[in-house]
Amino acid sequence: MRRMLAIVIAAMVGISIVTVVFIAQEIEPPFSLGADAFSWCVEVGDEYTFSVNVTGGSTNWMANPESISFDWYSDNITIKILELPSIPTIVDNNSFLTSIVSSCKVLCISTTIPDNYSTLLTTLLSYFILPVVDWELIVEMIGDELPVGGACPMNNEWSFDVDYYAGFIDNTLFSLTKIRFINLFPNTGSKSWWGLVNMTTGFVQEAIYRESYPFCTGSSELSLRATLMD
Repeated sequence: MRRMLAIVIAAMVGISIVTVVFIAQEIEPPFSLGADAFSWCVEVGDEYTFSVNVTGGSTNWMANPESISFDWYSDNITIKILELPSIPTIVDNNSFLTSIVSSCKVLCISTTIPDNYSTLLTTLLSYFILPVVDWELIVEMIGDELPVGGACPMNNEWSFDVDYYAGFIDNTLFSLTKIRFINLFPNTGSKSWWGLVNMTTGFVQEAIYRESYPFCTGSSELSLRATLMD
């Protein structure tokens, strides 16, 4: 009898151990960064020159139809590194995206660019100024594919008002994408950010911001492209 009881207890303990291990594997732990995992290769105060091209427009389909153009271009827009966030020793994908990727890092010091485009530009470029070294770890944290989707999030894997990221390594460049769908019942809007980062310097080489708002009474589209000048 004691022997049978011991066997039952041992079996129960074994099942408990297996269950604990299984649950632990289901929970993704934070990523522990070594001393050389990430480092900034740009410095506060560095200045860079970009060409900036804005295209798009808005259309009103009401009683008095009208269209407005957003076209604007300059090949001499200077931005300055304003601040760089500190890199923690423990990080998960959420803290990496919110504390490092999404932090504002630059200031536009050119006065020729309209204020609204200047704000878009500094936000856009900030996403693609990244710490360097372990790019594979960045891909592991944020993933390399966007959910399967289209123009209507209700009919696929997208959700409204959620930021989706994807990154992958392309030779010496790191490609990073962010996209967000906006609920504008009965329509939807969208915003997307895409950029190429030099894997040696962690600095943006090219970046594009796009937004689209189709409405029943009109529509609005805008694209801003920034390219680093040699």
